Amino acid sequence: MRAIENTAGGELAGSQAELLSAMSNLLNNAIRYTPAGGSIELRWQSLPDGRAEFSVQDSGPGIAPEHIPRLTERVVTYKETLCQINTYLPSSTLS
Repeated sequence: MRAIENTAGGELAGSQAELLSAMSNLLNNAIRYTPAGGSIELRWQSLPDGRAEFSVQDSGPGIAPEHIPRLTERVVTYKETLCQINTYLPSSTLS
């Protein structure tokens, strides 16, 4: 694995937990789907317009084009669904 570091200063706006989750998901998927002996490159860079870009590039099979538009959709877990159901049920039905 190769990391390319950019030491330019700056601040990130957003939820730290959500940003870390997105970045770790990209890295974990690269590790999971890169074949033995393959390569993974992490890049964090400042763009000329002041924005920043984090990217993960690997030698794995990639993501099918039809799935790319859905990458940022929120995944609802079974536990979250149960919590929502419990919120709407009268307490007498839960005992």
